[in-house]
Amino acid sequence: MRHFFTFLLVIILNALVFGQNITFDLNLTKKDSLYFFQDKKYSGEVISLYPNGQAKQKFETINGLAASVCYNYYEDPSFDKSKFLDTSVIRSLNQKIKKKRKQILDKKKDTLNKQNEINKYIDDDIGGFKKLEKLKEKSTENDLNKRKQKQWDSLTVLSNQKKILIEDLNKLLSQEQNFVDLKKKEESKPVYQNKVELEFEHRNFVKNGKLKRYYKNGFPKEFSNFKQNAYSGGNCATHSGDIVPP
Repeated sequence: MRHFFTFLLVIILNALVFGQNITFDLNLTKKDSLYFFQDKKYSGEVISLYPNGQAKQKFETINGLAASVCYNYYEDPSFDKSKFLDTSVIRSLNQKIKKKRKQILDKKKDTLNKQNEINKYIDDDIGGFKKLEKLKEKSTENDLNKRKQKQWDSLTVLSNQKKILIEDLNKLLSQEQNFVDLKKKEESKPVYQNKVELEFEHRNFVKNGKLKRYYKNGFPKEFSNFKQNAYSGGNCATHSGDIVPP
């Protein structure tokens, strides 16, 4: 029976459905058999990579301790990371999009507050929008007295401040759209199917429970049981990796 573990797809489902933490082993420090992320015991999935960026191993930690099931993958020398979906890129883009959307929301609030400030100035200092129209006419005719010129200058300052806020907002919107487009492009890539070489139940990598080993073609090579790293029975080698059973 073929056994191809769709590694990255499972990562996506775990991350989106269960909100599970996922990180690379290079981001963690190990002390006294426990894994730490930023000085805190790490709980979540851990992935180690081959030099070409392909997944080499995946395991889980609970309060810093590696446990549950560990998966080791065959190396594929032809693997090209740029051609396949990379969930680490998607997670990074999601964080950037989230940050950018907060900045956009804040900038919209600032722009609205500035518009309210302009409206208040027009009502309180200029005397309303009708008088503003007359002020514009006088300004066009270059016929403003000292007091009116001061009003016009103050309004111009406020209007320029709003203009800058709108320009900043448009830049943020453009940046957000760029991140969204990059995410869509990444999500359109095919999912690479890592081939499991070995999977085993363990606690701190001490084998306890079922162990399964596979040929590169996905056919089972060994099914056995372990207790405290010692073989405790059960073995299955139905055929060689080069022979397809009927």
